[in-house]
Amino acid sequence: MDLRRAPRVGGSVCLRSSRRLRFSRTEEDEGADTRAARPVHMVDERLTTVEGERALRAMGASPRARKRAIDQVAAQLILQQFLERRRREEP
Repeated sequence: MDLRRAPRVGGSVCLRSSRRLRFSRTEEDEGADTRAARPVHMVDERLTTVEGERALRAMGASPRARKRAIDQVAAQLILQQFLERRRREEP
């Protein structure tokens, strides 16, 4: 999802999203002439913690286990979103 069009769930614009977008553009522009330049991919991560919490509850994880694993599950969901979007964009 393009963060320029990704407001908060309530509809307001998120300052951090604006800063991330500005940073990603800077990295792409400044890194264009270097060998170490890597493309910057923006991923919408707003609800991944909620989705991860639901998945862990559905698996029957205890509150303690959910607390320890939630960031890992959210990261997996973000990676999954990225890979699915990349697969859709391939010719």
